[in-house]
Amino acid sequence: MAELEAYSALIAEIYDAALDTSRWQPTLKLAGDFVGGVSGSLFWHDSAAGNVSVLSVADEDAKVTRTYVEHYARLNPVFPAATFLEPGIVYAATDIVPYDDFVGTRFFQEWVKPQGVLDAIAANLERSATASAMVAFRLRTDDSPAGEEPRRKLGLLVPHIKRAAAIGRLLEQNAARARALSTTFDRISAAVFLVDRKGRTVYANASGDALTAERRLVRNDMGRLVAADAAADRELQDALKAGHGVMPPWASAAVRSALRNR
Repeated sequence: MAELEAYSALIAEIYDAALDTSRWQPTLKLAGDFVGGVSGSLFWHDSAAGNVSVLSVADEDAKVTRTYVEHYARLNPVFPAATFLEPGIVYAATDIVPYDDFVGTRFFQEWVKPQGVLDAIAANLERSATASAMVAFRLRTDDSPAGEEPRRKLGLLVPHIKRAAAIGRLLEQNAARARALSTTFDRISAAVFLVDRKGRTVYANASGDALTAERRLVRNDMGRLVAADAAADRELQDALKAGHGVMPPWASAAVRSALRNR
């Protein structure tokens, strides 16, 4: 029952992290506690280029992370083999490199062993031909090499982490497009409004905000774009309801009159 409660709470945290990437660090800490790891990380490893991009890390000294990224990532014997595993499969470092061989590597002796760690479990979240995004947890020495229990618990989490990461990526892509659109519109000197069929303003550029602030031609009425002139407003609202969208440059006589009298 305690494990089920911890699991349920952790799943909620994982999906919260999808909406707010700053929550990945505490979420990884909770996931590490659940799995039985001493630290957890989300990172992108490009085996061809030897590059690593750490997206989030928990319970790991910043210097340890930095030395991995700058030097030891290219010495990690798990790669490139780990890159080719299907997303969602939970594996241990010692599944790829036999334990006796792993502990004899320079990577283990110089980077892994000083942390008091003897193994790690991980899963790819997505991959390309030469790179993969993954979640990984380094295990306590008394759990190494990786046993079945940490693997089982990570297996419970991986589908949700995969989904949350995909949601977060989609949201970030949409946010990036929105930022690019906003930057483009703000460079236009004319007022630009994006509204729905009910006249609710979805977006206004800087000139649009200035125009509504004047309240002489159009105004923002509880989130709706409203023309100051009654006749012009009727035509504007009818056009929006009909789905005509933009009326460049609002060709009605009433609107043209309002523009002239502005």
